[in-house]
Amino acid sequence: MSDEHKTQDELEVVTPRTRSWIRGGFGCGIAAIISVIWIIGISLIADYYMSMYQHSFGWQSGVDQFGFSLIVCLVAWFLIDRQKTFREAGLVNPLSIVPGWILGTAFGMAGACVAIMVISLSGSATLDTRPPVFYDYGGSGLEVLFIFFLFSGSEEFFSRGLLYPLLRRYVGLVWSVLLSSLVFSLLHLGNNAFGILPAIDIFFAGVLLALLREYTGSLWLAWGAHLGWNFGLAAAGLPVSGYTFQIEFIKYRISTQGPNIITGGEFGPEGGLSGIFANIIMVAVVIILIILKKRNCTITA
Repeated sequence: MSDEHKTQDELEVVTPRTRSWIRGGFGCGIAAIISVIWIIGISLIADYYMSMYQHSFGWQSGVDQFGFSLIVCLVAWFLIDRQKTFREAGLVNPLSIVPGWILGTAFGMAGACVAIMVISLSGSATLDTRPPVFYDYGGSGLEVLFIFFLFSGSEEFFSRGLLYPLLRRYVGLVWSVLLSSLVFSLLHLGNNAFGILPAIDIFFAGVLLALLREYTGSLWLAWGAHLGWNFGLAAAGLPVSGYTFQIEFIKYRISTQGPNIITGGEFGPEGGLSGIFANIIMVAVVIILIILKKRNCTITA
């Protein structure tokens, strides 16, 4: 075989791989640019409300962050693929919105209960009737639920409505789940008491939510799970990602006194083995559902 033929054969082998790497790098570059824009915008909104009201958890800040995230998500997809803007963003199947929210919220709260159960079984939890000495936001149950609805929606528009499906286009399922989950974890760098265990836990939470998006093709179930997890922890009086909430009508709360490696300490269960265990259990459940769904589709076909 001549050198010319060898070179041609080598190019035929290398070119698809090279193109794949170039395509993946291009997609990651776009994702990085959009991520920087989103982070800057959200930070400016949070800083504004922090300077005006000494906190950034009010519904006004939530509405602004929610609206900004939705606009960034839709505008980005319109520029990338205007014919599939809402589909790629996961804003599809209007009839499944409420059922998706309800089922997702129930699933997320069940996960929170698993984390609380682990803390209780370790002997690290006691019931306390005293309100927390300090909390980041307080209000009625509906107010706190609405706050979590807005903030979880804002994060879902960006992380699972834009970042995950964008990466999915360029680097495939596995890498898009891992990379979007890594970014989701890093978004919490500025949270109180953030550290290695919280980073690992929130990474697993990102994997869970990305798989829920993959399973349904829409945002509703993932959004509901995110909301349910946060509200479930807050309703128990536990910190949520480093922040504490006081729900007025709840007279009892769980006070943790055990090792931080289990309870998560000031970060809450998401910063300890209890939260990691709960997230791994939920990830396993969703993986089983995805496998069963694909198997049923294969049998039907």
